[in-house]
Amino acid sequence: MAPRVAMRSYPSSEACVSVSAVPVASPTGRDRVTHLRLLRAGAPAHAEVWLIEYAGQLAVLKSYAHGGWLFRTVAGAHLVRREAAAYRRLEGVAGVPRLLGCIGGEALVVEHIDGRNCLAGDTHQLGADFFAALNEILRASRARGVLHGDVKRNVLCAGDGRPWLVDFGASFVIGRWLSPLRPLILRVAAVYDQRAVAKLKRQVAPHLLTADEGRLLDARLPFEQLVKGGERLLRWGTQWIKRRESRRSTADV
Repeated sequence: MAPRVAMRSYPSSEACVSVSAVPVASPTGRDRVTHLRLLRAGAPAHAEVWLIEYAGQLAVLKSYAHGGWLFRTVAGAHLVRREAAAYRRLEGVAGVPRLLGCIGGEALVVEHIDGRNCLAGDTHQLGADFFAALNEILRASRARGVLHGDVKRNVLCAGDGRPWLVDFGASFVIGRWLSPLRPLILRVAAVYDQRAVAKLKRQVAPHLLTADEGRLLDARLPFEQLVKGGERLLRWGTQWIKRRESRRSTADV
């Protein structure tokens, strides 16, 4: 049986969400998870994200356990495996949080980074060195065969001013079966990463945008229509799951 977990208070300017403690067994069966603050509420096709205490340290829990059976056991389990695989590939890459464990196939735990999202609040710290470091994180990730897929919304600025790339839920890991195409994929991915950084820079530090980056923002990239088609398919699948979960919830009432 999983150990009982008691709620603890966590000092923050944000109000803590009051919920019942949820006992969760860790991968080893010995460590405990203590839910501290809800960071993002779950939705029928989206993960629930918590700030937690895990094995004696602050961490982030990303869980799909709140969803219905279909979403939890099929989509959620797949997303956990995919994101965990990306973190394992990137172990040791500076600027990427460490994977601390997976729980029950429905959740994963990653290192907590004390920082703020670059799209929120004051951006005066975001200078040329910050974006150079972000480009280096993306280069190192590509070298490990991991493509992030959603850079703009998932860059944190830590207290020391360094960038961190978080949330690899939309990532793609180049498997062995794609080895013959790996050079081509990485060349194309490098251009997409450059444009993702340019999009972020345009929003939070437009004075740093170079002429080449401006042209890149207006350019049509290789396989762009294919990428957009994949995004539309993903949105369709997400909406389908939402409708199914909504009908299930209504039926339960």
